[in-house]
Amino acid sequence: IDAVKAFTQSDVNSGEQGRTLHVDMPIGFSVPGYVLLLNKALEGIKQGSYLWFQKNKAAWNKCGLFADLVEPNLYTHKSLPIIAAVFADDVGAGFAKRVTAEYLSIRAEYGKLIKIDCLGPETIVPLTKFTGVDISRDRAAGTVTLSMGTYIRKLQDRRKQVPARDMPTGKSKALRAAFENLERGTEETTVDRAGYLEALGEISWPAIMGWPELCYYTSSLGQYSQFPTQAHHDAVLYAMGYLFSDPDRGITYGGPLKIPFGLQEFPPHFNESRGLFTYTDSSWGTKPRPHGGHVVMRCNGAILWSAKTLKVVTDSTAHAETAEASRATKATVFLRMVLDGIGRPVEGPTAILGDNSAMVELVSKEGASSRTRHFERATVLIKYAVLQLIVAVYLIGTKFMCADIFTKATDELTFKTMRALIRNSKEPAETYALRAARWINNAMRTLPSS
Repeated sequence: IDAVKAFTQSDVNSGEQGRTLHVDMPIGFSVPGYVLLLNKALEGIKQGSYLWFQKNKAAWNKCGLFADLVEPNLYTHKSLPIIAAVFADDVGAGFAKRVTAEYLSIRAEYGKLIKIDCLGPETIVPLTKFTGVDISRDRAAGTVTLSMGTYIRKLQDRRKQVPARDMPTGKSKALRAAFENLERGTEETTVDRAGYLEALGEISWPAIMGWPELCYYTSSLGQYSQFPTQAHHDAVLYAMGYLFSDPDRGITYGGPLKIPFGLQEFPPHFNESRGLFTYTDSSWGTKPRPHGGHVVMRCNGAILWSAKTLKVVTDSTAHAETAEASRATKATVFLRMVLDGIGRPVEGPTAILGDNSAMVELVSKEGASSRTRHFERATVLIKYAVLQLIVAVYLIGTKFMCADIFTKATDELTFKTMRALIRNSKEPAETYALRAARWINNAMRTLPSS
């Protein structure tokens, strides 16, 4: 559903807090000595977004849909299986097939309150693009795939000089180390800061929206934004080339649920919660503030992810892992609350998978010890969540840690294996990355239970 000229549908001076605003007359329609009294909102005024949000919210409320407490851009109907995702002046709506007539009636009512671009009262257009993300659906397989091919091809047209790469950085250990050890620039060594910020922004958008394996690289490159050097420019363009290797690479959700990589069986309530679980990992020992990362999975695909330096200076691997696990817990709890708000509640504790035995032990036991007394409260949020049965922590081997690609520049085998797993991708059936994943699983099954 697309609102036509959304901002101009709102009255500027509505309500007691309204203001009388005047604007210059447009060039070509101006009369010397005169200005215009502004009756409707424009995109250029400060309150334009707010006025549109309030008008749009009131329209959806009148139609029986109300915003979620945690994520106010998601609207659900109180009694019907109908959901509306609002992004500025666009709405993506979903509904059960059995309530198609009711949905069309609600859309018609919404169209009386908000001027929308509609093909007809009975026409339903499948959602194929939303918030810059391409959407494809395979109803036979029961899957939805999100990709960013449209955006990436436009970027590729603008950046024709950037060659395609199948990795975000060089494959050799020396080249990966060179990326990890990039040094901050100075005013004297800075090269084209505006150009660097533009290129970084161009790859950060897909890293946030649909390319999780690129997130660590954009996070790392972001720390050089103040004084970028030529080496930083080269690194960001190299990472950009990775987007061009396969513009239509997507994340696929759905299909039969898979056992989380690293576990031998489904955690309790896994099926009822549609496969919700989280990987968490952190580096340590190479930098004062380690790089932590996590990825929340649902319906076999990555749904939330993060790669950031920790805000605490840690003095052990367990401390760093616990700090990042707490940050992963925040993301997990947020998603649990959103799912509950849209009528898809999570059953039982959510599994959080870590590869540090000391972290798993200290967050699973009650009380503090000499090793944990100095941990900041935010660092041990996961401990509280474990005690409250919100999450349950599982120890897995490092080779199974999918969040590893959010903490450092990994080797090609690890990178492509974990990429395939978090994307639930249908890459060529027997790529060496997937063969490696199967080999690891099979090898672990042959080990003694101890």
